[in-house]
Amino acid sequence: MSDHLISRIAASDGIMLHTGTEITDLQGDHHLEQVTWHDRHTETTETYPIRHVFLMIGAVSNTPWLQHPMAARLPDAG
Repeated sequence: MSDHLISRIAASDGIMLHTGTEITDLQGDHHLEQVTWHDRHTETTETYPIRHVFLMIGAVSNTPWLQHPMAARLPDAG
């Protein structure tokens, strides 16, 4: 990620970063309505009403869960 983008994200009041967390549940009927995540630092789990999630997984992704059989059942549109 560029230094310019990092600076813009840090300066934005409308963006909240949650580092060291894992998304454990996405809920909603026809669109995203709420997200649950687990904080690995505090060992707490929180659920918030959220309509949009943006993930930065890094240059080397840590996504072994994509090999899970459930991933094959995702619709073509994601």
